Amino acid sequence: MRKAAFYCGLLFLGCSISLVEQPSAAKRLQQRNKPTPVLEIYQKLLEETPDSLEALQRLEQLLLRWRRDNDLAWLAEVLVDKGELDKARKLLQILTERLPKQAGTLRFKIAEIYYFQGKFQQMLGLCRQLVRGGVAEDYTNDALEKMVFVRENLNSPEALKLFTTAELLLRQQKYHQALEQIEQLRTEFTESALSDNLLLLESRLGEEMGNLQLALEVLRRLLSEYPQSPLCAGAQKKLGEMYQERLQDYQSAERAYRLFLLHYPESILASEVRGKLQSLRTRGAKPLL
Repeated sequence: MRKAAFYCGLLFLGCSISLVEQPSAAKRLQQRNKPTPVLEIYQKLLEETPDSLEALQRLEQLLLRWRRDNDLAWLAEVLVDKGELDKARKLLQILTERLPKQAGTLRFKIAEIYYFQGKFQQMLGLCRQLVRGGVAEDYTNDALEKMVFVRENLNSPEALKLFTTAELLLRQQKYHQALEQIEQLRTEFTESALSDNLLLLESRLGEEMGNLQLALEVLRRLLSEYPQSPLCAGAQKKLGEMYQERLQDYQSAERAYRLFLLHYPESILASEVRGKLQSLRTRGAKPLL
């Protein structure tokens, strides 16, 4: 009883427990920008229970008891990061009833979990429900995009499963394991229709690992080897953004944006690229000849 009162006080009042040298699970919570009081509760639980998963489960029980539903939605994301996909899905299913205004977003997160698990029929069924709902929300477009991608690649479910596993590993920041999955997919499925998607995923991996030159090189390969791919417009835009935001190479960024407008003037991304090009001019980037 005293422990529950102590945790409750932490949740609503906060305290100054140090978060130095946290276990990796606690660092992952911190990376997701959760308010300090909840992190402090988790830190205290870790002191009593060194097993990070057990500590997360106890944190979940406390938040369920206190009906801290928004905190629980955040905790579900952390469980996915930890690889506890079934636990995350069950928690999200509880929250769809508790948070009816967020039910669509929460159901899309459940669909994502099915996607990562390779349960593609369950994922497609849930996405169909979201799309048929007729509500113009961000998750509706995301659900439609996921449906199209899975349907296009269901003829090779083994390759698709390797790809979704690599995506999950990238999300979990397990970079070397993600790279192994990518290499396995490239080796075992040389004629896969996922080849352009694979290059885009490899570029994301390079960027997150801090290898910007690899990320740029892979994007250029995507543009040169698969010029008809629907991913090319986004890849060309990403090139400009990496030059502009990560490397501060404004001349190369301007060149990339100009090439985008030359090759993809009708893209839905075109207005955003024009804005980025204008921002470069405003900051005094020299025009190209």
